[in-house]
Amino acid sequence: MSKKFKTIITTAGAEKLAAATVPGGKKVNLTAMAVGDGGGTLPEPDAGQTKLINEVWRHALNKVSQDNKNKNYIVAELVIPPDVGGFWMRELGLYDDAGTLIAVANMAESYKPKLAEGSGRAQTCRMVIIVSNVDSVALSIDATTVMATQDYVDDKLAEHEQSRNHPDATLKEKGFVQLSNATDSESESHAATPKAVKAAYDLANGKYTAQDASTAQKGIVQLSSATDSNDEGKAATPKAVKAAYDLANGKYTAQDASTTQKGIVQLSSATDSNDEGKAATPKAVKAANDNAERRLAKEQNGRDIPNKPLFVRNIGLQDTVDKAEGAVQRTGDTMSGKLNLPQTSSFGVNTDNALGGNSIALGDNDTGFKQESDGVIGVYANGQKVAEITNTEFKIIGNASLVNGALLLGGLTHFLRNTAADDAGFGGNNVEIASWNGIGMTCTYDHITRIYFNPRTGEIGLRGDLKADGNVRSGNAWLDQTGNLQGSAWGAGVGLKAYLDNTFNRKNTASLDTNGWHRDESTGLIMQWGLIDQANGTYNFPRAFPNQCFVVLVTNTSAQGSGVDNAFGYPISNSQFFAGAKNNGGVVSAYPVAFTAFGR
Repeated sequence: MSKKFKTIITTAGAEKLAAATVPGGKKVNLTAMAVGDGGGTLPEPDAGQTKLINEVWRHALNKVSQDNKNKNYIVAELVIPPDVGGFWMRELGLYDDAGTLIAVANMAESYKPKLAEGSGRAQTCRMVIIVSNVDSVALSIDATTVMATQDYVDDKLAEHEQSRNHPDATLKEKGFVQLSNATDSESESHAATPKAVKAAYDLANGKYTAQDASTAQKGIVQLSSATDSNDEGKAATPKAVKAAYDLANGKYTAQDASTTQKGIVQLSSATDSNDEGKAATPKAVKAANDNAERRLAKEQNGRDIPNKPLFVRNIGLQDTVDKAEGAVQRTGDTMSGKLNLPQTSSFGVNTDNALGGNSIALGDNDTGFKQESDGVIGVYANGQKVAEITNTEFKIIGNASLVNGALLLGGLTHFLRNTAADDAGFGGNNVEIASWNGIGMTCTYDHITRIYFNPRTGEIGLRGDLKADGNVRSGNAWLDQTGNLQGSAWGAGVGLKAYLDNTFNRKNTASLDTNGWHRDESTGLIMQWGLIDQANGTYNFPRAFPNQCFVVLVTNTSAQGSGVDNAFGYPISNSQFFAGAKNNGGVVSAYPVAFTAFGR
């Protein structure tokens, strides 16, 4: 009958995996795997094991991963390099970062050679454990210790071949390239399609379809002899060019001048004519000038008007003058009354206003004050609301900075301030909270104060738990994160737990199975027992003796003819013993026996 191989989670491992599933629990960080030779025989994994029967090699894990098909299977992988070997492999142990044996397994017996023996190979060992919650195990390994297996490399190459994660082609390097049908592109990162090549070939082969010329492109053009055309789609003939040349060379036939063209003009001395076909003589100009001199002098700018107030009333500007006399001057003035603006008005101080109605912009068109509702004033900077003022509070939207001074809460008896001290302690701190008597922390949900500080006495009051990720200290004593109380009262570096363990009798431990054991924790004496159906060979103790096996006692469990005292046994190592029985002829044979062993 073939032996069975299996992996089991140890008692310590089960406790850690269970603790990791509770809220706030620490994940189990699997970091190393050990290989053992089982002490010479194939062992049976035991949940009570804390180490391998006979460890021969240990190393950091190559990888910890989740099985692709079974999501609650955790696969731990160890790679033994070719230069390591010279031992048998019969057992495996999986350890976490605290050195706790999480799982133990037996395996098919295999000899691992090393290069010095003339043969060497890389050996991959995998352990699979089943967990109820995969989140209880950390699935990361330090990348500096990982070696890629052949399967991993093959999978990654196959994945890369199916992907589009390849570099683009350039003028110097091969790679992926995009096709293009363009025939007028200067791109050097695309490849021409056969369609684009055919278009270029047809053009070069004379299959080009002619097009008309324009001011923007070359082409076929029609000639024209016109000299007064604005057509930009025709070309001038030599005849048209000659006509233009003759005109410019003085061969022009004179014509009458008008308001739209140059020409021959007739003079006139009339001063009351509307004729636009004649030119005024100097006589007509003098008559007009003499008439103007008898009128208001332009250079007097109205100073020569005899009765200026009457002139203002006559032209209807008296009301305008009256209002201008009481107006605020642009260059600066003093107002004796109040300035009223419409409710929806807005104005800027030395700038345009971009904030909208009921606002004042100061210097910058989107910086200033704005009334947003009854009793609410918004403060804006660069169009963003930064503060809000009401009759009960001043609300800051964003960060508030105090460059110098303190934030006063009802005067100098209560304030918050930063100091020049770059320290944390009773001698000074970066930030100080000051109070006359007490500082309370109140819940806004039920308005109950559950935490307070008394600056006068140094007292801290709590209505709840005090939680700390680190130690809780009182003077030179402290409660550490394991619940152990440390202090000089228990001895230097000892702690309360060690003090109690060393001072009072410790609780005995046992495994009361058919094959079990009992340990006296005060003396260290271990007694083990069990049954063997067919005793004739080497067997494992239910647990290994940490120090020494004193004796193995074997007795028959059923009658075996007339033989007497024909069962016997003896220890082989701290973890194994021999048990057998002799028949009536004195020959060692396999019979049912019971064994008892003592050691420490």
